[in-house]
Amino acid sequence: MFKKGSRHSIDARIRMSRAQKGNKNRWQGGRITLNNGYIAIRIDGKYVLEHRHVMEKHLGRPLKKYEQVHHINEDRTDNRIENLLLLSSTQHNRRHRRLLSRDSTGKFRQKTH
Repeated sequence: MFKKGSRHSIDARIRMSRAQKGNKNRWQGGRITLNNGYIAIRIDGKYVLEHRHVMEKHLGRPLKKYEQVHHINEDRTDNRIENLLLLSSTQHNRRHRRLLSRDSTGKFRQKTH
């Protein structure tokens, strides 16, 4: 159906999420939880990721392409400004790599304590 590992637009992810959940035509107030755990909201007829929208409103400007919004408590549905941190792509990757370790195949896995 959909190629695994490919990048899809937010609208495509919403269609996939609805198809998998079986609710293709139900209005949900313009707010939907995507399969990857993020929340998308409808703004001016277009879906945007809620955590990015919250950060843009807080800053009073659009986010730059290289800027990432990090959820401090790792809960992708907690989009309160107190839980969001603006980072560059490099900073964001470094922050997540500290939480990961490589397994015998060289892939990153969640560290166990």
